[in-house]
Amino acid sequence: MYKGGRRCIVCFERKICNCRFKYDGIPCAHAIAVVKTALANTYEVPMISMLDKDDWSVSKFVLEEIVLPP
Repeated sequence: MYKGGRRCIVCFERKICNCRFKYDGIPCAHAIAVVKTALANTYEVPMISMLDKDDWSVSKFVLEEIVLPP
């Protein structure tokens, strides 16, 4: 991210930003901007919804699978 012509680098692993802000629970504005961009990129690919359950193509072994609660 650029701020006033200056490049800001965020390291989520170390929880630091080169703006000299170290965060433990509240990230700096640069980290928030990076997360916002990553979240937007996550939903960039369109999802095609399956309207009717009858149109689903499910293998027989999946239909026969019995899943019990833990």
